[in-house]
Amino acid sequence: MTSINKFFFYVLFFISGVAGLGYEILWARMLSAGLGHEIVSVLAVVSAFFSGLALGAWCLDRPVSKSANPEKWYALLEVIIGLWALALIFILPGLNRFVSSLIGTEPSIWRHWSISFLYPLVILLPATAAMGGTLPAMDRIFEKTGNERNAVAGLYSINTLGAVAGTFLVTFWLLPSMGMNRSSIVLVLANFIGAVGILAIT
Repeated sequence: MTSINKFFFYVLFFISGVAGLGYEILWARMLSAGLGHEIVSVLAVVSAFFSGLALGAWCLDRPVSKSANPEKWYALLEVIIGLWALALIFILPGLNRFVSSLIGTEPSIWRHWSISFLYPLVILLPATAAMGGTLPAMDRIFEKTGNERNAVAGLYSINTLGAVAGTFLVTFWLLPSMGMNRSSIVLVLANFIGAVGILAIT
């Protein structure tokens, strides 16, 4: 792999991190309308994110690791994330109303918290599981292209740096200037850039 291609790998994984944590901020805001409180929503979305990431990495690690074309896996997963995020713009308003009526005005603590944690886990799972699958895919791509194993640690660091940048970007710029739906579309475009980019440089 050339140094230019390696640079673009890092750029793409940085963008993936930006989108991932950017979605977490957006979806917590979107789901708060149905769950009744933003603090509950944040806790539930964080839980759903980590659960989905772990499940996706666990389920997809074997097929991705054995694949001769991990770049196609990575591109597919980025497209799935983007398409599901796009679908949520239209799905969540109606689901929020339904979940809000399901919780009711005076729910028991068990009813409220059970629904609050199960709802984000299920509705976000297609995207969060795909996010979890991008990690073994990128790992396999680096291995396939002959990079040393410790280079992957740098990739994850760049992804984490992108996640931090995504948090600030969405919170302090995208949401105040564009609102939730347009901010989601910007992050969807980031996923599509990641999908096209990885195919272009491999």
